[in-house]
Formats: sequence, structure tokens, C-alpha cells
Amino acid sequence: MTLLSSHMLYALGLLVPLVAVYLLKVRPRKKLTPAWFLWQGILQEKQQSALLRRLRDWLSLLLMALATCLLVLAMADPIWNDSASQKDLLILIDTGASMNATHQGKSRIDDAKDRAMMVVRSLPVGRRAAVVTVDSLLSFRVPMTIDKKLLLQGIDSIRASHCPLNQNVLNELLNVPDAFAALRCVFFTDGVGLSLYGEQRLAGWKGQASPEIYKVGESGDNIGIVDFDVCRLPSGNGRVGIFFRCFSNAKEPKEIRAVLSCQSQESVVRVFPLTVAAGENAPEQTVIDGVDLSRDSKWFLRLECDDALALDNYACAALAGTESIRVACAADHGSVFIRNCVQAFSSQQQPLVLSDQSSSANTIGADVVVCGHEDEAAEDAHLILLGPCRRSSAFWGEVKGTEDTATVPSAKVLVPQHPAVRFCNPEAMLFCGARRLKLPESSVVLIASNDGVPLVAEVYARGQKAYVLNFDPEASQFYLSAGFPILLYAMACDLCDKSPQRLTAFRTGQRLSDLLPAESADASVRSAVAGTSELKLLPLWMEDERDAFVPDVYSIAGSEDLPLSTCGFYLQKRFRENDDKSVEIVRAVSLLDETTTGLESDSLKKATFSLDSGSLPRVLLVVLGILLMVAESILYHRRKVG
Repeated sequence: MTLLSSHMLYALGLLVPLVAVYLLKVRPRKKLTPAWFLWQGILQEKQQSALLRRLRDWLSLLLMALATCLLVLAMADPIWNDSASQKDLLILIDTGASMNATHQGKSRIDDAKDRAMMVVRSLPVGRRAAVVTVDSLLSFRVPMTIDKKLLLQGIDSIRASHCPLNQNVLNELLNVPDAFAALRCVFFTDGVGLSLYGEQRLAGWKGQASPEIYKVGESGDNIGIVDFDVCRLPSGNGRVGIFFRCFSNAKEPKEIRAVLSCQSQESVVRVFPLTVAAGENAPEQTVIDGVDLSRDSKWFLRLECDDALALDNYACAALAGTESIRVACAADHGSVFIRNCVQAFSSQQQPLVLSDQSSSANTIGADVVVCGHEDEAAEDAHLILLGPCRRSSAFWGEVKGTEDTATVPSAKVLVPQHPAVRFCNPEAMLFCGARRLKLPESSVVLIASNDGVPLVAEVYARGQKAYVLNFDPEASQFYLSAGFPILLYAMACDLCDKSPQRLTAFRTGQRLSDLLPAESADASVRSAVAGTSELKLLPLWMEDERDAFVPDVYSIAGSEDLPLSTCGFYLQKRFRENDDKSVEIVRAVSLLDETTTGLESDSLKKATFSLDSGSLPRVLLVVLGILLMVAESILYHRRKVG
């Protein structure tokens, strides 16, 4: 045992006056009495019990002295000589989506908080602790401190998130070699998503003592939506396909209803009676007719059931409207072919529209202009520069020569996942008349010849973005190639941020970078395509009393690497790099996680053990001291009466 406040032992000096009080002999007062024989018998009895009286006084002194020693020792704050109890404490709390699950009115996160507060209250004086939460991110809620009030307030403010627990985030924390070497780590979790860590008791913590896992929560029946998608159908007018799938951890089938709404929860489109069996269920599909596809639409799906987790009973999707992209042609050659390419993608599914203002003299009102020089288009239009002329330009600098006498033998795609060239096959195309251009430093070359001549490039200049096609379309016979219309269509959609491949529903924990049309890890593509964003979480319905969705509104400004941590609809305002224009996109985010809906962690049951937080020795010493004083008081009163 170690004394944290050993200086308090000086209080043992109180034993000196205590003993002095007991040894002090009180002089009796003399009184006159009219009869001596009445007192003679009493004096004889007292002389016979003098030994017993002295023993009783010494027992009282011993009890009082022992009680004093115990109270002084309690003030010295003793702790057991345990290597684990001497370490600073790291309280790690799982705030994954499954911690929102409830059992008999109490959620798993509340259970974890109660246990963590119990540990904080039992910390010895001077012992430091820190509070960390983990879900899709790692958050330090309270830094290392000895302030118990601050620790308790930090734990009380913790709320479970809408994101599933990310094992990679936890692994990064546990694999820090030196930062947590002298810490005792206690992990409060329900074990959902921790099968590997549960079996091994997190033994891979760089060879140090494994974190102590304290499992919280009780199992309960739960049904949830694990897939949800909305898409346009090519046939018919305003036809939309609905797809969703449910999962249940209950042992018996259950009868529930799924309610599909559009634009608002009150606008019910269809109700699905469902018989949800145990485990993974077959997907449900249906077709909705008469939907206005010219504008963005929000779709809601809600399960009407009472289960352990309300968060997965909701799902949402955002279907982008077919807002047209007006394309004008101001090129000197091939304007008829370019018009035909645009009209080939003019439909409800492919929103290219040929602009009426299709001349070099007036391209005002067009979103994208196909031309040979930027002077041929309006300043606010996006540009596709086809076959650069010999004049200098802000997009390609000075023209240093021509290679129109020969055909480029072969070309290669440098960024195959870029949305503009994702479906382009350069091996099936001819590239003639390429010139040696000096592109701006912010440019991204997408297709190039083997000797490094850029053929297709994404260029930023004059505060706008453009695509430069460095070849002669007529000499390359691009008008006979099926790849050119697809290339033109992909570039127009990317310039206006209206990719037809835009997904309708996303999972919590994803980042904005995962939502980009170009899902490439290439740094140059990220810097050119990503830019910055302002993200706002729109208010969502608040029907469930357990706060399945919190109607919070906030804005985030930063890079495309921002996480989507809350279920609901997001209004994303994207600003491209070196581009003054912005595009607003609605993103729909839901839980959609089968592991979380299952709410079970069978492997963790074997690895769970009780947390020995320990009772404080000083509390025991104070209780014993009080009991001894009560015992001495009882003996004293008996002595006075007897």
C-alpha cells in the first residue's frame, strides 16, 4: 500500500492529548453528608470493582486511539500497490451507431457513461484520466487531468453518433508505440463491429497490456433498412424505380409496414406490407409513375416497427433532376456534327440541349461552348476548346509547332478514372494535328501521346475551367468515331457538375471525397477536381421520441475530405479550384449498415471480463473509524449508567 498524502500522518500527534485526557485524574469535590453509614456500602462496592473500572477505561482509550489512527490514515489517502492502479487512466467510449440501441428504456451509451462515471468517482486523489470517444473518428473529449468534475462533465456530454464504429480508427490509436505506454486503457463498448478485437482482447497493442474491455448493453430484437436506392427508368414518362432491403436479428418473422414518401414525410407515395424473416431478406422493388424528373426530389423510407434501434428504421435518397445543359457550337469546322452529337444525348435521361445561340458572335446563355478559342464564347460559359488555333491563349499559351503531317501512333490515358475520359478508349481513336502546347501549371493532362504531347487536358485559366482537345477533328476523322459524342457528353456533364452517375444514397461515415465522380487516389486529380465545399445539414423529420434524427442545422467549410456524420439531407455547395462558379448538390445520408442493425457481438462475449475499479481504502478506513467511535460511545454510556 502507498500513501499519496503521507504528510497527513503528522495528525497522529492528536494521540498525545487523547491519552492525556484519559490519564488525567479528576479531583473529587468534598460534600457534607448527615449520615456516613449510607455511603459506606457504596464505597466498598467501588473498591471491589476498581480493577474492572480501570480495564474499562483502558479499553475506551484503546478504541478512541484506534479510531483516531484510522481517520488519520484515511486522510493520508492510501492506495493498493497495484501496477495497473498506479497508471494514468484512458477511458475509451464507443459512440458508434449501435450504442443508440435501447433496452428497457435505457440506451447502451447511457450504460457506458454510467460505468465510466463510476470509474472516475473511484479514482484516487491525484490520479489522472482522459476521456476519448471513437466511432468513424477519434475524438478527445477531456484531456489528461486530475479534475474529476471536468471528467464527469465530459462523460455526461457524450452522445452516440450516427456512424458505425470504424475498426481502422481504433487500430490507429492502439498501434501508437509510445504515447500510451504508461496508461491503463478501459474500453466501454457493446462489441458491435469488433469481432476481431473481441476474440484477441485487443492483444495487438504493440506488446503492451491489452485494454480492458467492458461490454455494455443487452441484446434485443431489431429490424432495419440496410439498402435503399432510387433511380430513373428509361421507359415511360416520369418512371422511377425503388429498391430497398431489410435485415432482422429476431428469431421469428415479424409483420411490419414500410412507408415510402417523396419530398416530405407527409406525402406518402406507397405503403409496403412486409413479412421480415430472420437474417437477410430478399430485396423489395417497385416502380412509381408520374414523378416530376425535371427537378431534384427527396425520398423517404420509414419502417413502422418498435425495436431496439430506431436509427436504422429510416432511410433517405436524393434523386437529381434532369436540368438541361445548354451546349452551343462556335467552332469553325464540324458544327453540324457537333450539333448531332448534342442532340444524340438530348432526352429525359441525357440532359444535353442544343442552344439556339450557336454562333461565334453570340453564345450568351449557353452553359458549355465548343469552340476553337476562348474569345469566341461568352465569359461566363464553360469551354471545350476543340483543335486549338495558332493564336496564343490563356489556356494553352504559345503554339510551338504542329504535327498535322502525321498521326499519333498511340495514346494513353493518364487518369483513367477521371469522369471526362472514364468511358473513353484512346486505342480506338486517331489523333492527328496535335500541337506542342504550354499548358498552365494547374492543368491536368488526361490523354497524352507516348512522347508526352497532351491530347486531352483539363485546364484552369481566367478563373474558369475548360477542356482542351489538342488535335484536328477532321484530320482525325473524329466525326466517324463513336467515342467523340461520349467524350463530348462526359465533358459537358463534368463542367456543369451534373454527372449522370451521381449516387442517390450514401452511408454515414463516408467523406465528401468518396462522393466525387472521379474516385481516384491520384493527387493531381484530387487537387483539380475536388476544390472546396460548404456543407449544410438540412432539417429532417423528428417523429420518433428517441431522436432517430436530430433536426440540427450547421455549416462546414473546408476540403472534400469532410465526413458525413449525421443521417439526413445535406446541401453541398461546391466551389471548384480557380473557378468562381459554384454548384449546389443535395446528398442523402443514412445508416444502411447490416452489422449495426444486427446489434450482436457473439465473439466478444468470451472476452468480456469484469472491470475491477476497486473500492477506495480511505472510505473503508473512515467507516471503521466511525464504527469504533460508536462502540466507545456505547461503552461510555453503559459505564455512566452502571
